[in-house]
Amino acid sequence: FTKHFHLHSLIPNDSNEYFSTDKIWIISVKEMYDFCIKYDLRNIWAYIWMNWYQKDHWILWARAIHATQIILDCRNYK
Repeated sequence: FTKHFHLHSLIPNDSNEYFSTDKIWIISVKEMYDFCIKYDLRNIWAYIWMNWYQKDHWILWARAIHATQIILDCRNYK
């Protein structure tokens, strides 16, 4: 999950592409899903999908949701 941790709409990827917030969400979900399936963590996937990665939950904690600024420390964000 280190790949999607660093994604933000203001930062280009290695191919100099910029992703929308929706695309970052899709990439993040797929990365976590693939990781959980690869390591037979189906129960973990069910938990993180229901509590963290559904779009209405993800927008509450993902730094990438703030399209106009980069949040470095979420604890101090207001």
